[in-house]
Amino acid sequence: IVLERAIEMGSAKASFAIAETYDPRVLSHWNVYGTRGDVAKAREFYAKAAAGGIEEAKDRLALLPE
Repeated sequence: IVLERAIEMGSAKASFAIAETYDPRVLSHWNVYGTRGDVAKAREFYAKAAAGGIEEAKDRLALLPE
């Protein structure tokens, strides 16, 4: 809820953090079990983060499967 509120306020860092929770590659790296990623949502939040100036978000967008 805190991250969602921060995103509403325009926080690119919060968008990036939320995107990671949907990114299947990140979830796998974190050894998360029982939770599936959502590429569409990860893409949406990485795009917001990239638009807000988070350079790593652009790299993550490029790595997401189509």
